[in-house]
Amino acid sequence: MTNHPAPSPAARLPAVARGAMVRARQGGRTARSTLDRTLAALRRRGRGFTGVTGVPKAAWSRAAVTFPDSAPALERILPLPPALRLSRWLWGTTTAGQDGGDRTEARLGLEIGPDDAETPVGSFTTGELAALLSGRPWQHWPARSPRLVILTAAGQAGAVRDAVRAAGARNATLVVEDPGPARRAELLSLLSTVAVPSGPRSAGLLVTEAQAAGIMVLTHAPTASLPEDLGSPGGRRVAGRAARHALASAAGDLLLPAVSQPPASARIRMGLEPRRVVVAGHDLKFASGLVDHLREAGHDVRLDPWTGHARHDPEASRRLADWADVVLCEWALGNAVWYSRHTPAATRLTVRLHLQEAATVFPGQVDTARVDRAVFVAEHVRRQVVRDHGWPAQRSIVVPNAVRIPGASGPRDPNLRFRLGLVGMVPARKGMHTALDVLALLRGQDERYRLSLRGHRPEDVAWLRGRPAELEYFRAQLERITTDDRLREAVDFSPHGPDMDRWFAGIGVVLSTSDYESFHFTIPDGAAHGCVPRSLAWPGADLLYPAGWLAPDAAGLAEAVQRATAEPESWQREAERSRFEVATRYDREHVLPRLAAEVLGLRPAPGAGPSTV
Repeated sequence: MTNHPAPSPAARLPAVARGAMVRARQGGRTARSTLDRTLAALRRRGRGFTGVTGVPKAAWSRAAVTFPDSAPALERILPLPPALRLSRWLWGTTTAGQDGGDRTEARLGLEIGPDDAETPVGSFTTGELAALLSGRPWQHWPARSPRLVILTAAGQAGAVRDAVRAAGARNATLVVEDPGPARRAELLSLLSTVAVPSGPRSAGLLVTEAQAAGIMVLTHAPTASLPEDLGSPGGRRVAGRAARHALASAAGDLLLPAVSQPPASARIRMGLEPRRVVVAGHDLKFASGLVDHLREAGHDVRLDPWTGHARHDPEASRRLADWADVVLCEWALGNAVWYSRHTPAATRLTVRLHLQEAATVFPGQVDTARVDRAVFVAEHVRRQVVRDHGWPAQRSIVVPNAVRIPGASGPRDPNLRFRLGLVGMVPARKGMHTALDVLALLRGQDERYRLSLRGHRPEDVAWLRGRPAELEYFRAQLERITTDDRLREAVDFSPHGPDMDRWFAGIGVVLSTSDYESFHFTIPDGAAHGCVPRSLAWPGADLLYPAGWLAPDAAGLAEAVQRATAEPESWQREAERSRFEVATRYDREHVLPRLAAEVLGLRPAPGAGPSTV
């Protein structure tokens, strides 16, 4: 064994300095978070807390992707994380979420209809409110944690507020007069459950909107007190997914329009004047196809590789910004913030957003007036960033990830239909437990089913060591594989690597079991390789993939896999249909020219502004 000398104190100084800087930044963030929460608490105390009627104008989102009020709820409303400005006003929240299906907070919503007319369906009456609020220790709720959001008809909030005070529920309740469709969607984003009267009043607009938002709907007797237990967060998540999936399935596929190629006059080709293009970002794997496409078309493309979300060589970036005709920021992180402030006015600036950016502070720091086009890989991410960070909807558009369609491989071994594949186990939101649940259910019917897990194992991921809860989660899942008779000897692991063509050649059904994603490349990539795709209906999935590919929970997924693989012929037909769907919508031969046209500004973007679902 080689003995290495310990570094001298002088040599250790840079590392010590970096560590001090990191700790200082972390301390600063903690201090800012604490200050934000303290200020929010003072604001709440100053206004007499949440028993307040209405929401101040400053607490509503600055912008939204708008639709006519008459548009179907499935178009107007998506399952999004809690609206950032509204939750900041209520609870001092400092950062946005990513998961539109997260129902961790057991927060209930209901509607009180006008008493001077026949009570609308979906609404309770003011007279019924006393019974609903009885029998609960509302006064014990902390003043920063309203557990009930009551939506009222115009002019009725005062009477509802009096009933809330009489029941001792003032500190736990927010009363809001109906603010209109767009802002109702923001209120719905705060809730885990919506209560409606049982019986003939159990339908109505609020029910449909809650289903569209992926929220569990509870039918409840008007004469009984509201339940204290709304079930587990996991149960509420599944119920919300099932609610939207049922609504979407009944309405037919909601898929956004397929990407069309630019017209011949706007195609990128050698005949056009070459542009000087800079592509900047910390992770350029999703931009590699576009870079190759632009270079093949004769454009001069230079990369500005950042070493982190906000780490780069400022002098090198400045030289590239001054050189470029066009800049693409891949990811809206520190790179987009810097280029929006340093790119010359005559240079076109495009920012491409995926998912993680939505839960960071960076989108809010971008000078969006300087961004010519914001390109999102999925509609639900676009809606969230426009809503929470005020990005101009009219200069935003969805262009999905580009998928390489390999050549047809001919007939596949029919026994492959029993081989399930999951790409990526880490982090826990990838849903390894759901994939194991699906396998266990299938093997309870037919022991030929097996599961191949592709990617880094938990023990190989360094950052997991700082997340004890996730480590325990993976320990439990790995233990299941060795102790559950249905799983033992039926799961294999394949390491992370570039040989995906070879791996997909041994898979018959590709799974997506994530709690949330932006696009989840595995689904169309697997379909392009001849696998049948099946996925949980995570928020936004039904705008990207056919409803028949989706299911709300493990039982639904297992049933869908079993139907698709019942016979070799049905499996082969479904695989061929799925491959055709992906080739039609996401083939790189269509997507890359469209994306390049947006980056270079070669034509107005059809569909920019409000999308058609």
